[in-house]
Amino acid sequence: MLADRLERAGWVSRHPHPTDRRSVLLELSPHAAERTPAGLARYHAAIQILAAKVPAEHQEILRAFLAGATQAAADAAHDIGA
Repeated sequence: MLADRLERAGWVSRHPHPTDRRSVLLELSPHAAERTPAGLARYHAAIQILAAKVPAEHQEILRAFLAGATQAAADAAHDIGA
């Protein structure tokens, strides 16, 4: 799982969700925050701008698509042993 690899590499830490004991929150480590390239910050800003333009009535459809695409990528990574 991606979160496991990020945690092992020291990029994130896990914390219990304050209201949902089935969930955990990932926090970017200080090490990762210091090393995040400026290009990645620009990418994140661009994605936030694009996401803000999605009409409210389409947001759930987009979330479902992205969740499915994320799962498909995780399944493919698992299948190839990544």
